[in-house]
Formats: sequence, structure tokens, C-alpha cells
Amino acid sequence: FFFALSVSMATIMWLLLWVASFCGPTKTQYTSRYFRPQANDDIPHVPKNANCDSGAQGECSDQVHISLGGPDQMVVTFVSKDASTSAVVYYGLDEGLQSVARGRSKSHSQLLYYHGMLTKPNMGQPTLTGEELRAQQDRPVPYYGPGKTWVPTDLYDSPVIHQVTLSDLKPGAKYHYRVQGDRRVFAFTMPPVRKWPFTVGLTADIGQTDVSNLSTQALVDMTPDVVLLAGDLSYADGYHHRWDSFGRMIERLGATVPIMTCGGNHEIASGEAWVPYNLRWPMPSDASGSTDSLYWSRNIGPMHVITLNSYAGSQRGSLQHDWLLKNLQTIDRSQTPWVVVMMHCPWYNSNTGHQGEGNVMKANLEAMLYNAGVDIVLDGHVHALSA
Repeated sequence: FFFALSVSMATIMWLLLWVASFCGPTKTQYTSRYFRPQANDDIPHVPKNANCDSGAQGECSDQVHISLGGPDQMVVTFVSKDASTSAVVYYGLDEGLQSVARGRSKSHSQLLYYHGMLTKPNMGQPTLTGEELRAQQDRPVPYYGPGKTWVPTDLYDSPVIHQVTLSDLKPGAKYHYRVQGDRRVFAFTMPPVRKWPFTVGLTADIGQTDVSNLSTQALVDMTPDVVLLAGDLSYADGYHHRWDSFGRMIERLGATVPIMTCGGNHEIASGEAWVPYNLRWPMPSDASGSTDSLYWSRNIGPMHVITLNSYAGSQRGSLQHDWLLKNLQTIDRSQTPWVVVMMHCPWYNSNTGHQGEGNVMKANLEAMLYNAGVDIVLDGHVHALSA
């Protein structure tokens, strides 16, 4: 399921109230008129970028996307096949690209995790058939470790993941940029400090189905100022190649609009352990005084956005609890009249799935958010729209 919305912040509460009017119980005990549709096919193979520049050796750079860093920063993330391509971005206020920024390059290696959803997914059609999975696992030399059996070739080596921070950017200004190893020139606009209307794209639980593809294009067509994504991105579920196909699918949106995310259960479970997510989707934790990349805050246009981790401690004395308490005290309503909190797991849920999963966090943090006058809380996880 994918929900995309473009509204001015002044109309969001109207939308929520309108949706809520459809959510009363009926004689058949349904709490919503929504019925989950049949699974959609995974998107066809998205080809790799073929527009190399002179600095690329072999495959071109691709999977380009941007996210907001500190107050005057945009972080550009892209990948290359190997380290012969450097973490370099050329940028400027016009296509002359007179400025150059350099960053860091990382990669990771992990065992593949063969989750049952590879062949029988809850969302989309199978990545592999049962026969394909058996053939992939039918290798002649298994390694027998303590209590485990695995095949040494069942490994995933990521491409080189480059991250470059562009600094001293002006609010409301449009910048053009190009990454090393790629001839394509993209452009983005730094979110203005005060602008009405301010357009926000909202989404969660994207995946890589036909609907995901269509909804990504719908977000592109909206030309939002920013996209907030409430967790569950690629649904790689330990089959880590799917982070690369997701990166290519989302590029046409993410290369021009900053996508700000929080982690969901599909970023931590099934052998994920936050590793691909943290390397590929950097968020402004350092700039907001957080010691954990999975909860952060930033002023974005008229909003103060706070992102929380549904899968971290939230009790009094925990790092997340104490950081949130301090962060709420920094809000200046004269600058950011809207306070938006985003997390993956909802505290209130009329869907039959995922009941009660947010109860502990709700007990620990709800009063704090209420007392701070938080305007909107955005969640994902249940694959259904409710308010």
C-alpha cells in the first residue's frame, strides 16, 4: 500500500477530519470502508543508468537521491560499482556547476536472508519462484558453522555508496548538480523558511510493485517541497539486491526532492539490522543533537519535524526519551508553527493487523507530545489509511 498526498499544511487537518468521518463502526463491525486490494506485480527491471561521464570506468553512477542535512545543507547520495568513482558532486545556481564538494564512500557485505516473503510476499508478486530459490541454494560446498548451514556464495556485496554534503545553501534557491560518474544534471530547491502553501508528500510502506511505481510518479508530478516517508522502504527483507532496484525506482523522485525517512520493521528485521538503511538514507541526527541516526529533527519550511524510532527504548532515562524531551524545548512556534512527529508504528490503529505494537511507546511518550502541542503524528505499518 502506498499513500501519497500533496497539500498545504493549512489543509492537512481538514483532510484528517474528512477521512475520520468515514471510519465509524458499521453493523458488520468494520471500522473502515477500506479493503486491501489484490497483490500487484513487482515492477519490471529498472535499467541501470547508461549516461556515464568521463570519470566513470565501467558502469555509471546511479541511485541518486537527496536528503536534508543541517540547516543550510543538502546531502547527495549515489552509488557506483567500485571505488574508482569518487564521492564528488559538482553543483551551482546554474548548469555551469562552478562549485565542487567531496564526501565519503562506504560499502557493506552481508549474508543473504531467504525470507518466506521472497516466494510468498504479503505485498507484490514473488521476487523468486520456489524453483529459482532452490536452484540458487543448490550449491556444492556448504559451510557448516555452529548450529547453522550457509553457502559461501550466498553473499551480497553492496556497490560503493557515496554521500556528499552541500553546505551554505540559501533557502528557496534552486541548485543544479551532477554526481561523479554520471552525465545527468539534476536540480533541487532548498525548502524556503516561510512559504505558503508549503507542499508535503506523505508516504510509507512503499515496496517495489506496480502501485509503488505509479505512486512514485504521482509524487514527482506533485512537485512537493519535501517528502516525508514513515518507514518500510525497499522491502528487501534480507535479499539485499532489492535495495539497488529500489534505489533505481525511487531516483526520479529522490534526485530532485528531499526524501526524509524513518526506519520501519522492514529495515531492522530479516537480517537487515539497519545496515543498508543507515548507509543509504542518511538523516540529520548529528545536526539535531541525536546520538542515533534513527531519531532526528529538523526545521523544514513552516514545520518542525521530529522522527522517532519505534524499535528503540522510549522509557524515561532512555536515550530517545531524553533526546525528545530536550528537542521539544527547542521549538520556536514563531518560526515553525507546525510540529509534526513521524514514526513507523502507530499508537492508535483500527486495523486488525499490528494491534498493540505501539502501546509501550505510547505509554512512555504520548503525554510528552500532547503537552508540547504536537499538531500531527504520521505513521505507517498497517497498510491502510486512517485518522
